[in-house]
Amino acid sequence: MLSATVLLLVLLVAVLAVVSGIIVVVVRSGRKPRSTVAPGWYPDPSDGRLLRYHDGRDWSPATQPRP
Repeated sequence: MLSATVLLLVLLVAVLAVVSGIIVVVVRSGRKPRSTVAPGWYPDPSDGRLLRYHDGRDWSPATQPRP
């Protein structure tokens, strides 16, 4: 009987480890990756005639014509 109890305990720990791993993956997938781009004006990814400001994290709606 002791071996059945140990087996159930091991199974419970394994299930908890899998569930914890799934939770970590889901939480991390919801985060936006950190940008390595320095803040500044860059060629607009959607219109090569413009510059678009990148604040170091996201593209802003601010644009200006390329010189």
